[in-house]
Amino acid sequence: MSELSKRRIGELNCHIFPGDRTELLVVLCHGFGAPGDDLAQLGHYLKGMLGEDGERVTFAFPHAPISLGEGGFGDSRAWWHLDMERLNRAISSGDFRDLRQESPAELPQARSLLTQTVTELCTELNVPISQTVVGGFSQGSMLATDYALHSEAKPAGLIVWSGTILNEDVWRPLAPSLANLPIFQSHGTTDPILPFEAAKWLYNLFEESGADADFLEFNGPHTIPPEAIQNAAVLIKDVLDKLSARSS
Repeated sequence: MSELSKRRIGELNCHIFPGDRTELLVVLCHGFGAPGDDLAQLGHYLKGMLGEDGERVTFAFPHAPISLGEGGFGDSRAWWHLDMERLNRAISSGDFRDLRQESPAELPQARSLLTQTVTELCTELNVPISQTVVGGFSQGSMLATDYALHSEAKPAGLIVWSGTILNEDVWRPLAPSLANLPIFQSHGTTDPILPFEAAKWLYNLFEESGADADFLEFNGPHTIPPEAIQNAAVLIKDVLDKLSARSS
């Protein structure tokens, strides 16, 4: 079995877990404040869940471009900056965080960097964007959603672990482009960082767009529970099955 490696793809460092006969690329983006390799070990788990089909998948885990190390956060990174004082006040007071009108200034640049990395990987692996699943956790899932909405060539699927709706004035008009797209979304009912209700708003947007969206509600905080990893594996397997049916 191929091993995890680190190299630069486009302008982003990435951990790559290659397949021996790649037909599908899966790109998963970590959340705010995590090290670049935060999700990389999921490649092992997901490949194991996929069995022999795991060798048909290359997993890529890009590192966010912004280093938070100078703030005393070690190797932590971000796709865009957050107002940490505002976030901490909201968590401490239990205030509801409605981000629907938030439009991070650095989001377009993050999307551009992710687009470049995905495009270069697709060229290297000789797979089209339509044979790519994108996703991530928290801030990384928001970026993946933004990428899927803006991408002219749509991916084969979207994974949203503990994400939320933001930039609604931009996202809502683009949402119909996700019609029939397989989407898996999960969120904890006691999430103190991104409220569960706001996650449901995002799910409703997916449903209204005509996407093939599935939502996992779990009793827990801001995290990725085992069942959310298993359901992501199911989405990936379904995409692989469609590829097999198409080629037979």
